[in-house]
Amino acid sequence: AGFAAVPGAGAQENEYRVIVMFDGTVDEKVVKDAGGTVKKTYTIMPAVVATMDSDGMKDLRKSSKVKSVDLDYKVTISKKPSSPPGKDKDPTPEEVLELQWGADRIDAEKAWDTSTGSGVSVAVLDTGIDTDHPELSAVYAGGYDFVNGDYLPEDDNGHGTHVAGVIAAQMDYQLDDADQQGVVGVSHGVSIYALKVLNSRGSGYYSDIAAAIYWSINEGVDVISMSLSGPSSTTQLEDACDAAYDAGIVIVAAAGNTGKRRAVFDSVQYPARYGTVMAIGATDSKDRRASFSATGPAVELVAPGVNVMSTYLNGGYATGSGTSMACPHVAGTVALVLATSVDPAYDGDNDNAWDPAEVRQLLRDTADDLGDTGKDNEFGYGIVDAEEAVTGSTS
Repeated sequence: AGFAAVPGAGAQENEYRVIVMFDGTVDEKVVKDAGGTVKKTYTIMPAVVATMDSDGMKDLRKSSKVKSVDLDYKVTISKKPSSPPGKDKDPTPEEVLELQWGADRIDAEKAWDTSTGSGVSVAVLDTGIDTDHPELSAVYAGGYDFVNGDYLPEDDNGHGTHVAGVIAAQMDYQLDDADQQGVVGVSHGVSIYALKVLNSRGSGYYSDIAAAIYWSINEGVDVISMSLSGPSSTTQLEDACDAAYDAGIVIVAAAGNTGKRRAVFDSVQYPARYGTVMAIGATDSKDRRASFSATGPAVELVAPGVNVMSTYLNGGYATGSGTSMACPHVAGTVALVLATSVDPAYDGDNDNAWDPAEVRQLLRDTADDLGDTGKDNEFGYGIVDAEEAVTGSTS
């Protein structure tokens, strides 16, 4: 599902929630001297969240100790997976065959003889995951709850569990076997780190997203998947994405659910809009752009994002639509690629290892072109093709 962002206002009308990034060690006194009230201090990055008025923000920006001061924008889920069947009700075989069409459309199952993503780690920045879900418990490798400040990133919304299932659900399920039930992730051999940056209402702040990105860097994860978006850029969020990219992490994000029926404007959201991030749009089962899918030059690829079935809370399943559902299809495909030996034709720096730029170029070159010939603002380079990216085959 998509997200929207608005400035996080403080308790008083003339105060704003801001994130202050220091050029070195955190110094809370500098913030207090500027009239600010510190709400949260990070150790994973030299930053604090504070409330203050605009004059205080101006004063802080003059300090030699402060690198940047930005509004700490709020992100909120505008839609989450719908129609959860419930704890004890599995989808029928017919529902599975009809609704788990996404992995089939990108030919993920044709790549699994070569790669399932084994040995690759994916950080899912979202509402957490249902760590006890029978299809996710085996791939859950840990994580952190930035909302509550603990090491139990349990999902109390459902969105993050749905996203994680698209990537890594464990059902031993063949897409042509009507006797099987459940779902299977695009890259079900990966390890999943759950980073809870959104609360039970699907709300969170840019500051926690940036912190989760730095957490991912410190833990050495391979892929970051962010099914979230907002209309504004901040220095801290862009710096975090740049740092992850420089660390060799492939970053995939939902382009946003800000599209219109006619693609005539640039509506791609942040962080997908950054050059270091792959912006993913959504398609339906007939390869049409979903009317909600953001458009613009930043759209890199598209993937299935309408009526996608995946895991849900309490061991259940749900269907969902949004660029949030498209994003993990691509993140999973990235993991499939990273688990293979680098293709010499793409190894630009001859280091025998996949780099983010090399993976992106491979996925662009192997995508199935949709819409106007070549790259366009609705479909980017086309719909991701897991089989061709991993095996080179188009069968």
